[in-house]
Amino acid sequence: MATEQIHDTAPQEGATQPNNADNQVEAMLPIGGMTCASCVRRVEKSLAKVEGVSDVGVNLATERATVKYDPAKVDMAALKAAVERAGYTVPTEEAMLPIEGMTCASCVRRVEKSLAKLPGVELANVNLATEQATVRYNPAMVGRDEFRKAVEKAGYAVRAEQVRTEAQGAPGEARDVEAERRAHELADVQRKFIFALVAGLVVMGIMFLPLPWPMETRNYIMLLIATPVQFWAGWSFYTGTWRALRHLSTNMNTLIAVGTSA
Repeated sequence: MATEQIHDTAPQEGATQPNNADNQVEAMLPIGGMTCASCVRRVEKSLAKVEGVSDVGVNLATERATVKYDPAKVDMAALKAAVERAGYTVPTEEAMLPIEGMTCASCVRRVEKSLAKLPGVELANVNLATEQATVRYNPAMVGRDEFRKAVEKAGYAVRAEQVRTEAQGAPGEARDVEAERRAHELADVQRKFIFALVAGLVVMGIMFLPLPWPMETRNYIMLLIATPVQFWAGWSFYTGTWRALRHLSTNMNTLIAVGTSA
């Protein structure tokens, strides 16, 4: 898949960079769903199997994969499919761009084509009636500055004060969407951990403290407390297991889901 490089600014983190020596490019993919070193090896192995990929490195801490590949043999869609076959996800974002200067269907095609050429852009749709472009993209590879430059290169303009993304609450805020997504996920995990910890301590207290209740009553109480821990706090393990099973594979989520369910 041919990619267009932006030469008038310093390279952004994760941007695809050409290697003229061997006609290879390097791309960075955000990976969702990894929990351990086994996940890292699984993603690396799946990406390495793709024809045209020469080198793969996955970082669990940053939840990103760095892939060196031949764009003549493989494209970003194939790399994303390889990650999904391994049972994980490549998170994407959507941005809404208000476009100025469009007058006809030819203008729409020109803007769409310019946006679609950017590395990391999966889909670009432009609506002439609303004068808006909807872009689905990889936040580790491309962002709002590249969108604006691509639109301007096509001969149009973006009303900068109204550029926004799904994760942004107010127009015009310059925010790191990927960092906010990860912070939101971390906060959700912390809430569920605290809930599960408190519930676990209560269950242990019911089991070992000399309470004036028959054992059958205790069992029902412990079941009521444990059920939300299993199916709310632990739901991410079930979704991770399902994603892996759809591709006839297993991962650490499978081990946890099977063990806790049993």
